[in-house]
Amino acid sequence: MAEIIYLSLGSNMGDRKQNMSFAVKRLSEQKGLCFLRKSSLYLTDPWGETEQETFYNAVVEMETSNLPWELMSQCQQIEKESGRERDVLWGPRTLDIDILWYGGQHIYTGDLQIPHRYLAERLFVMRPLAELAPNLQIPLKGRLDLLLAMYNGQEKVDLICAPEEW
Repeated sequence: MAEIIYLSLGSNMGDRKQNMSFAVKRLSEQKGLCFLRKSSLYLTDPWGETEQETFYNAVVEMETSNLPWELMSQCQQIEKESGRERDVLWGPRTLDIDILWYGGQHIYTGDLQIPHRYLAERLFVMRPLAELAPNLQIPLKGRLDLLLAMYNGQEKVDLICAPEEW
């Protein structure tokens, strides 16, 4: 049975826009994944380790018949293909692909947490996700559009371009 999923994409090294387009292209080519739509592209401040370049961020909606761990492996392989190195937590990266939502499932293991543990704390995730699924119910947090309306963080999240422009 296919599940609707939401993936967060981010890049702050190299040609960021090209890295984001590469992610969508490669995700669309994966076995068991079907691309549905993508959010606008945003310019955002780094989160966690803040002494680095700004990010381009977006969210994609897809349908998958893959298990969550298969999906995670596919995402990590695409990150690796883009040149990503995992040497600094929250450090600079050519490409970051996070599983935000997987068909409403709740998975909490050492290597995988769905919904993403920081989903309701990151404006650079909530704003593009709300373009695609404003009424998404985040467990123990509330409905996405209401969380976004109440958000009081100070991060910069500026619109770069509409979905059809990237």
